[in-house]
Amino acid sequence: MESSSVVATAAEPGPHAAGEKVAAVFWHESMLAHDAGRGVFGRGLDPGFLDVLDQHPETPTASATWSPSSVAAPSRVSSPGTPAAAPTPPSSSPSTPPELVQANAIGAKKLCEGTFLNPGSWGAALLAAGTTLSAMKHILDGHAKIAYALVRPPGHHAQPDRADGYCFLNNAGLAVKLALDSGRRKVAVVDIDVHYGNGTAEGFYHTDSVLTISLHMKHGSWGPSHPQSGSVDEIGEGRGLGYNLNIPLPNGSGDAGYEYAMNELVVPAIEKFQPELLVFVVGQDSSAFDPNGRQCLTMDGYRKIGQIMRGMADQYSNGQILIVQEGGYHISYSAYCLHATLEGVLNLQALLLDDPIAYYPEDEKYTMRLRGRDIGVPSILRPPALPFPVLHPKTQVRFLLLPSLSIRPPPLSPSAAAPTESIRSRPAAMGLLSNRIGKETLKAGDHIYSWRAAWVYAHHGIYVGDDKVIHFTRGRGQEVGTGTFIDLLLVSSGPNTNTPCSICNNEGATTNTETNGVVSSCLNCFLAGGALYRFEYAVNPALFLAKARGGTCTLAPTDPDEVVVRRANHLLSNGFRCYNLFKSNCEDFAIYCKTGLLVAEQGVVGQSGQAISIIGGPLAAVISTPFRLVTTNIYGMAVMAVGVYCASRYAADIGNRRDVLKVEVEDLTAGLASGRIRALENISQLVAPAEAQGLAVAAPVAA
Repeated sequence: MESSSVVATAAEPGPHAAGEKVAAVFWHESMLAHDAGRGVFGRGLDPGFLDVLDQHPETPTASATWSPSSVAAPSRVSSPGTPAAAPTPPSSSPSTPPELVQANAIGAKKLCEGTFLNPGSWGAALLAAGTTLSAMKHILDGHAKIAYALVRPPGHHAQPDRADGYCFLNNAGLAVKLALDSGRRKVAVVDIDVHYGNGTAEGFYHTDSVLTISLHMKHGSWGPSHPQSGSVDEIGEGRGLGYNLNIPLPNGSGDAGYEYAMNELVVPAIEKFQPELLVFVVGQDSSAFDPNGRQCLTMDGYRKIGQIMRGMADQYSNGQILIVQEGGYHISYSAYCLHATLEGVLNLQALLLDDPIAYYPEDEKYTMRLRGRDIGVPSILRPPALPFPVLHPKTQVRFLLLPSLSIRPPPLSPSAAAPTESIRSRPAAMGLLSNRIGKETLKAGDHIYSWRAAWVYAHHGIYVGDDKVIHFTRGRGQEVGTGTFIDLLLVSSGPNTNTPCSICNNEGATTNTETNGVVSSCLNCFLAGGALYRFEYAVNPALFLAKARGGTCTLAPTDPDEVVVRRANHLLSNGFRCYNLFKSNCEDFAIYCKTGLLVAEQGVVGQSGQAISIIGGPLAAVISTPFRLVTTNIYGMAVMAVGVYCASRYAADIGNRRDVLKVEVEDLTAGLASGRIRALENISQLVAPAEAQGLAVAAPVAA
């Protein structure tokens, strides 16, 4: 296609272009040539007899929101930049998704659900990519520190080999690649669009030169074009392991939720990564009125996020930050939120626009948990000594706060009532009197246990599928019944026989009885004739206290099942400390596999609930003795003893203790846990620059 003749004059380098209160805004009206047509909910559906067709969110009418008028109020807000002329379609480029060129040749095509390439779309996509590259080049050449690529169509879902989610080319990803090719060694991308920036993450999933961070609602995968779920366990691969941080937020998180996530997760990650350039990917579809999102952000929220981003840019990238526009589908309020974002990034003290809605109800209970950590917030949700760092895969210590919240606000619509959720956020469904389950309900990653003689002691393990359980025993393991005195007393190691089980085949048992008692058994050997019970996680305090016996549940949330199984298998090969009935027993092992948490200061007990119960009962009786001065009634004394016992259980639970750390299993087996858990803080030598992975198409930068 021919290059556009509408070109704004770039500001000359100097105080105005590079000052703290201005941004170079890059825009080209020809990007409005992309028209995705009409349908229902952006899907191109035509119900026939129902006359309810809407304009697709990506239409010229809706996209007109993104124009210089949104940001060019007083001259302090914007400075003219140079929009890129549309480059020639690089049909010969092997990195260009072939279906895009083919669709453009045909004239119109549905690429995937909701994504339509019509006449004018390909040229607009190329122009959006080129405009973003021009904005990045403007920064790299020293003409400005802040540039805003105000582009349509969006790009953060576009992957190296496919279009997805209204996106054709990954505008932000191409700009990052340009920065790396220009000599920047480390670039960080922070994406606050309401949807997971899967395309950007995919493009840099195997490199440690780019840290990709995405704050989004929990929507999961939405089809073949979008296989990524945006879950917390998608952390990169190879050299990029640990360099993709997903922060899926509950619906209705609002201003307080986003500010909390930015301060407690994003800022520490950026601090560890030490980027040389920041790319801020902004979508106003996280706003309170957007039809495609449920996150309830207001102008204040966007402004605050902008301020936090500006603070990080000033500290780590010499104030340089590229802002790239993504989604936003409420025409009027999106423009207000766009404007507020720039007010925040520019640190404007005098606000230029008032919020037209002023207030939107967030989820009050959720918000209170964020604004006042002393109001019912478990200690596990408070920042530890080391907040989320970006580390080498072998020394990664992750502590995910918001994704671990067990209290979830109600969905705002019936369609959102039953989202696909990981077990980390699912409320526990347990019986008040018993956790007993049938074998048919087992799934890999479950923490199970079986009571031994006279219900004195329960043996715990992790079910890993295929009728196998990985568990921690004293000595060589239960398959050969090598009972020590304590094992024989509590019958904790199962069948007392010297004949190995033909099914278990003595798998995992070692001769190193002092350091390695992690074994793999068949389910029947693990149960040793007992009933099957499932240990429950993320229970509410009332239910926790109602369970008088410890070792059955915890307040702590669990990690995804696949992470649990990986930890258990790693410990099967490498061992789990020295067995100690009170400090490091089978329940401690299973809880660590499920949560990755370890008690830093092990005094009398570790994190085991049943060890706490064994010690807590007699201790409660002793501690409650002075209350005889208050009452001599035997029932009153009993109530006081029970109260002291319950309080001690609650305070010592792994989900409510302050002395816990999130420790990667590789760190544990490397010897970082020896009485007190330590974490490597000096990791600068472990984070080495690497070549970035290519994205979609290296669109040329306009001269």
